[in-house]
Amino acid sequence: MRTRTDLLQPLLDIDIEGDGDEEPLSVTQIEETSAEVESAARDSEKAKDFISSEDASMSASEANAAAQRPQSKPPSSPEVQGNFEATPAVRHLLKQHNIVVERITGTGRGGRITKEDVERYLSECRKDAPVSTPTEISTAASSTAGQDVTVRLSATENQMFKAMTRSLSIPHFLYTHSVNVSAFSELRSKLAASKVLDYLATSAKDTSITPKITLLPFIMKALSTVFLQFPKLNSHVDAKEPNTPKLTLKASHNFGIAIDTPQGLLVPVIKNVQDQSVLSLAAEIKRVGDIARAGKLKPEDFQSATFTVSNIGSVGARCQAVSPVIVAPMVGILGMGRMSDVPVFRKDDQGNEGLFKEQQVILSWSADHRIIDGATVAKAADMLAALLSQPESLGLILK
Repeated sequence: MRTRTDLLQPLLDIDIEGDGDEEPLSVTQIEETSAEVESAARDSEKAKDFISSEDASMSASEANAAAQRPQSKPPSSPEVQGNFEATPAVRHLLKQHNIVVERITGTGRGGRITKEDVERYLSECRKDAPVSTPTEISTAASSTAGQDVTVRLSATENQMFKAMTRSLSIPHFLYTHSVNVSAFSELRSKLAASKVLDYLATSAKDTSITPKITLLPFIMKALSTVFLQFPKLNSHVDAKEPNTPKLTLKASHNFGIAIDTPQGLLVPVIKNVQDQSVLSLAAEIKRVGDIARAGKLKPEDFQSATFTVSNIGSVGARCQAVSPVIVAPMVGILGMGRMSDVPVFRKDDQGNEGLFKEQQVILSWSADHRIIDGATVAKAADMLAALLSQPESLGLILK
C-alpha cells in the first residue's frame, strides 16, 4: 500500500544541461505541486511501476557496488540501452559515441550520469587506444613516397629550355611519309660481304673511315642534294622586326644531329655536308658522337647549323612518326624513325601482283609555315625518297 508521501515523489527527474548545480526542491515546493503529481500518477501506470521497481531494487549496498563497478572498453558495435538517469544532452552524447550506459559510473546526484562522466570515459578510452604519432606517420610516408626535391637545370637543360621557349612562336607544318630503304639494306650487305670498306680505309690510310655504315649519312647526303633544288629549306629567318622579316639562304649545308648523351640531348653540327661523301660523313658522325658522349664537345661544335636531323629511331624501340620541334632561326627539321620490315602489295619484275617484304623508314618533317608552304615540303620529301630508293646514285666516295 502506497502512502501519500510515496505519491508525492516525482515521476521523472529531468535535468537541463547547465542546471546541474541547482538546489533540490524544498518540501513546501513539493506540497504545492502534489495535486499535479497525483493526477499524473493516476494517468501513468507505467511510470508508477517504474518508480515501484526502482524503490524495491535500490538499496545502500547495491548503490555502493554500482559506484565501485570497474570500467571497461566499449565493444565494437555498442548501443545506448537500459533505463538510467541523465539529461537529454548527455543521452545525445552517449548515442553519438555509441556508448553502453552500464559501463559508465554516474557521479551526479543519485548516481546520475553527467556530461563530465561521459567525457572522462571517452578520454580513458583514447589513452588506451594505440595512436600513430606525427613522426611515425611522416617516417612511413617518406619511406614509400619519398620527398620532393627542387633542383636547378643543368647548363644543357637550361639552353634547351630557352631554345624550346623560342620555338613556341614558330607555326609548325608537319609532314610524314614512309620511304622504301630496301635497296640501302641490300647495298650495305654487299659492302660488308665484299670488305670493300676495309680496303678503302687501308688504301686511303685514313683511320677515320669506319666500315660501319648506317642510314643517317645516306639521308644527310640525300638532303644536301634536295636543298640544291629547294634552297629555302636550308635558310635562316630573321624576325626581329616583324613588319620586315628577312630570310637568308645559306650556302653551306651544316646539319645539326641530335645525340643522346649522359649530359642530355646534344646537337653538334656536321659542317659542309655538300662537300662530303657518304663515307666521310659516316666517319664524322662517329667522331662527333664519341666526343659528345665523352662530354668533350667545344662551343664551336654547336655553331652555324642550317638544318637539323633527329635520329630518334636510334633510341626508340619501335619509333615511327614523330613531331620534331624547329630550333630558331632555322626553318626546318627532319625526324628519322627506325627501319622495320613491312608487308606490301606490289608487282614483281614480271608484272605479277603479290605480297612482298620491304624495309621502310618513316620520315617526319617540320617546317616553319611562315616561310615554307606545304607543297614545297611534299616535293622535297618525294625527291628525298627517290634518292634513298637508289642509294648508289649518291656515290660512296665522290664528293
